[in-house]
Amino acid sequence: MAVKRAPRPRPATKPRKATTGSLKGSKPAKRPAPLTWADATVSMRPGGGWRFTLPVVTSANRQWRVGKGRAYKAKGAVTDTKTAHLLFRHVVPLRGDLAVSITWHRSQKSGDVDNRIKGALDLLRGIAYRDDASVARVTCERVDDGTPARLVVDVDNFNRVAA
Repeated sequence: MAVKRAPRPRPATKPRKATTGSLKGSKPAKRPAPLTWADATVSMRPGGGWRFTLPVVTSANRQWRVGKGRAYKAKGAVTDTKTAHLLFRHVVPLRGDLAVSITWHRSQKSGDVDNRIKGALDLLRGIAYRDDASVARVTCERVDDGTPARLVVDVDNFNRVAA
């Protein structure tokens, strides 16, 4: 005849204390989801220019690849360009000398501003202007404000002031 044993009592557990973000083992704060192409917008500026709100484009360091003896555009950069041209097909390109202002809202503290400038200018070629050679002034600002990652690009006519 088999003897039944009583189940072993489980050890009592202590209630967990609430953790804060500074304690080891706590989960990091969630970042807001970055802007996607479905959220991209364009609007007319009061002076006749354009304001584009774009997802963060591929860095200039990652736009071109080399393989089998030739350079080719990376898949992500090609997709971004095709999507932008499709979404903004109604935009009339500006002519003459242009001023471009780029505000990069980033979600994490990494990346270089200069790599975002080249990617954004190349992306808007054929949309906001015929050729990026017509860009006479570029200003760029990086913002770490906790909002979704995006690029806000303003394209306006550039009026030189005689000195």
